[in-house]
Amino acid sequence: MFQPETSELCYKASENLRVPPMLWIPHQLVGAPLDHAVTLECYTEAHPTSLNYWTREDGLMIQGSKKYKTTSTPEKPSYKTHMTLTIHDLQEEDYGTYKCVAKNPRGETDGTIRLYMSTPPSTSPSPSTTEMPKKDWEMMAEMNNSVYGNPSSLTIHNEKNMKSGNKFQSNLSEIGKSEQKSSNPDRKRLNYNWTPDSDSAIDVTTTGLLLMIALVVVSIIR
Repeated sequence: MFQPETSELCYKASENLRVPPMLWIPHQLVGAPLDHAVTLECYTEAHPTSLNYWTREDGLMIQGSKKYKTTSTPEKPSYKTHMTLTIHDLQEEDYGTYKCVAKNPRGETDGTIRLYMSTPPSTSPSPSTTEMPKKDWEMMAEMNNSVYGNPSSLTIHNEKNMKSGNKFQSNLSEIGKSEQKSSNPDRKRLNYNWTPDSDSAIDVTTTGLLLMIALVVVSIIR
């Protein structure tokens, strides 16, 4: 007596089985910005295989076109199907309710997906930063140290113009000495009693003069 194998019995039993369509929707609420594309998807299970299509809330079937692209891809086991609807160049009238529909001789079912307008992704540029070259930073640091630490001299580091920098330094020193010499006869001749505040005023004046000369030197070198 012939006894069919178990796999054959299962195959024949599945052939005789009639199952109405069932739907599974991963995302029932989908957001997308204007002028973008979006894809809606549904999964169906049915035997025999169902007829699958998409509609709007008015019940009209959506046909494949430049605006809409529909796919229905069989999966394993064969009674499973993956449905997708891609909508290109979204406009205001495209937002609303969509339905995926599955129908076979045993019945019909549908699932609803709501498409809403979302905010487009932000594309604000990152703030730009401007960095001063290392050589300029060193020069500015030396200028500050020279002016505030020793007002009678100014040191400028520049490999290409080191000789000219030394000349400017000696010139500035001579100017500072000449100012001090010229101020001494004036004190004796006018017999002014200089107070500490007057001495500080002279130092500030000398510092300001040296700073102006230093800026002129830097501009000539650069």
